[in-house]
Amino acid sequence: MNLQTAKKLLRPLIYICIAACVVSILSTGTAFAMYCTLASFATLAVFLVVYFGYCKCPYCGKRIGRGVLNATHCPHCRRDLVSGKRKKGSGGKHTKH
Repeated sequence: MNLQTAKKLLRPLIYICIAACVVSILSTGTAFAMYCTLASFATLAVFLVVYFGYCKCPYCGKRIGRGVLNATHCPHCRRDLVSGKRKKGSGGKHTKH
């Protein structure tokens, strides 16, 4: 799975997880609530697998991390995540020697 597919999967997975949690809370004490709780845990597990397994830069291989849904450039190698071109400018992390 590439990064673009993983990004498209993350948002619906988190929405399904939240919806299942809300439905589970609203239907407390029924068997349906238990199934909704299990569904929310299952979608959360799939979300975590996709996030930690596939949300990596295709060029340097490092995890994108926070803001992966809105990221256009890798924070580590500064390449565009779609075209692979390097971002112009000298911005980035500087180390003090």
